[in-house]
Amino acid sequence: VPGYAWNAAACGRGRDACRSVADSVAYLVVLDGRSSVAGGKCWLHHLVKRKDAVVVDNGENKSRNADGKVGLSSEQSEAAVYFSYQIGKWDWQEVLTRYIQQRAMTVTPDLVVRVFELLNDVERSLKFFKWAQKVKGYESNTFVYNSILEIMGSAKQFRVVQRLLKHMTDRGCRKNVATFIILVRSYGQAGKIREATDAFNQMKRHHWKLQPLAYNSYINILLKNNHHEMAKKVYQEMLHDGCVPDKFTLSILIDGFCKAGRWSE
Repeated sequence: VPGYAWNAAACGRGRDACRSVADSVAYLVVLDGRSSVAGGKCWLHHLVKRKDAVVVDNGENKSRNADGKVGLSSEQSEAAVYFSYQIGKWDWQEVLTRYIQQRAMTVTPDLVVRVFELLNDVERSLKFFKWAQKVKGYESNTFVYNSILEIMGSAKQFRVVQRLLKHMTDRGCRKNVATFIILVRSYGQAGKIREATDAFNQMKRHHWKLQPLAYNSYINILLKNNHHEMAKKVYQEMLHDGCVPDKFTLSILIDGFCKAGRWSE
C-alpha cells in the first residue's frame, strides 16, 4: 500500500502473512496514538503509516516517538528488558519489586506496555499486569487496558476480557474508540458475531465522530463470517452517519463480495 511501511520487527511475521489489502487494513488499529500491539501467540501483522496517520487519541501518553513506538528513557528501556526476562521465574515478583525500589524508579503505563511487547506471551503478560496494579503510585490508563485487551482478545481469553472491562469501569478508566475496535476484531476473529455487533453498537452509542477505521473493522469481520447483507447495511449506515468511505473500505467490500462470488455487487 503506497505510503505504508512494514514494521517487521514488531509483528514477527513475514509479508506473506497478509493475503490482501483488506486483511492488512483490518488489522491497522491505533491505541492512543500508536500502532496496535497484538499479543499472545498470534501477533497481528500491522502497518505503520509514515504520514497523516489516523490516530485514536485520548490525550494520554504523549511519550511516543516519530514512528509511533513507545518512548521510554534509557533507564526504563533497560528495566523493560530485565522485567521481561524475569517474569515467570519463581521469585519474579520480589525481584521486580526490589529492582524498582533500589533505583527509586517509577513504573509508568509506557513501561508496562513495552514489557507486554517484549513478553509476547498471554499468561506472563496477564501476571505482569496484575503485579503492576499493586505497585505504589502506578495507575493503568486507557492505553494499558487497550494493550492487555488486545493480547487477551487475540488469545480468545474472553472471560479475562470481560473482567478487564469491568476492572476498567471500576477504576474509572474511560474507554475510547480503540477499545471497542479491539473488541469488535477480537470477537469477530473468533466467530462471535453477536458479541462483535454488541461492541460496535456500544461504540455507536457514545456518539463519537467515527473515522472509517471503525466501520472498516466491523465490515471486514462481517464479510469474513459470510454476513454480506449485514455488511451492506453497515456500509449504508456509514454513509448515513456522514463518514466518508476511504479506499480501504472499498477494498474490503470488493474483496469480501468477490470471494463470495457476488461479482455484480
